[in-house]
Amino acid sequence: MLDNVKNGKLSKSKFFERIWENFFSKKFSQIPLLGLLLHFSDLHFAGSRLRAGWSVLTPLVVVGVVAWVFFDFFNFHSKELVFSVLVGMIFWQWFQATLSQGHRLFLDQRHFFKSLQTPREFFVPALVSFRALLAIPGVILVVLGVGIATQFSWAQGLLFILLILFWFVFILGVTYLFSTWTVFWPDFSHGLESFLSLLLWLSPVFYSGNQIPDDFRWMLWVNPLAWFLEGVRGSLNLPHILSTWICVLLFGLFSVWTLLFGFFYFQKHQKELLALI
Repeated sequence: MLDNVKNGKLSKSKFFERIWENFFSKKFSQIPLLGLLLHFSDLHFAGSRLRAGWSVLTPLVVVGVVAWVFFDFFNFHSKELVFSVLVGMIFWQWFQATLSQGHRLFLDQRHFFKSLQTPREFFVPALVSFRALLAIPGVILVVLGVGIATQFSWAQGLLFILLILFWFVFILGVTYLFSTWTVFWPDFSHGLESFLSLLLWLSPVFYSGNQIPDDFRWMLWVNPLAWFLEGVRGSLNLPHILSTWICVLLFGLFSVWTLLFGFFYFQKHQKELLALI
C-alpha cells in the first residue's frame, strides 16, 4: 500500500481508510458492543467525508446561531439565560435524535437484527451509545461556555456528571420500550411524533422553570424531563427553580426504574419480536 501512495495511485485518506478497515475495524468488530457501534457509524456516516466531525461542527453552529439571535437580534444580554436555553436545546436534540432512530430500530434493521450472532441485548445499547458519542461534543462545548460565564464548584461538576449518567440510563430504557412497542403497535410510531412535540413545549427546554407562572409550576414535578433539565441547570449555576438535589434523586430513581422495566420487557417479548419482524 505504501508503494501505491508514493506512486499516486492511492490517496493518503484512502490509505488510512484501508488501514482502519484491514486492521482496527476487523478487530473491533469481534467485540459485540464495539462491532455494533461500527455498524451504526457506517450507517450514519455513509458517504460523508467529515464523518464524526459533524458532531463537533453542528453544536458549534447551534451555539453561534443562538448567541447571535439572543445577543444581536433581540439585544438580550443575560448570559445565564442564554446558556440555560442552550443546555435545554443540546439535551433535547440528543433525546429526540435517539428516539427518532431508536423507536423504529427493530423494523429498519430487521435483517441485521435477525442475523446477529452476538447477544441481541447489545443492539439497543449500541445505538444509544453511538448517539451519546455524537452528542458529547455539544455537551462539552456548552459546559465550557458555562464555565466561562459562571463559576461552579467541583462538587457541582460531579453532580452534573452523575446526571449525565442517569440521562444515558433513562434514554436506554425508553429506547428499549419504544422500539418494542413500535413493532407490536405500528400506530405508536405516528403517535410518538405528536407526543414529542407536546413534550417539547411542556418541558423547560427553551425556558427555565422560574419563568413558569406559579399556577403551572406543579407540571415540573410530574415531568421527568423537567427533573433532569432543572437538575442540570442547578448543577451549572444556571437559572432554575426546583431543588437540584431533589431533581437528581427523583430522576436517578426514575431512570433506573425505566431501564429495568424496558430491558425486562424486551427480554420477555424478544421471541415475539423476532416473529413479527
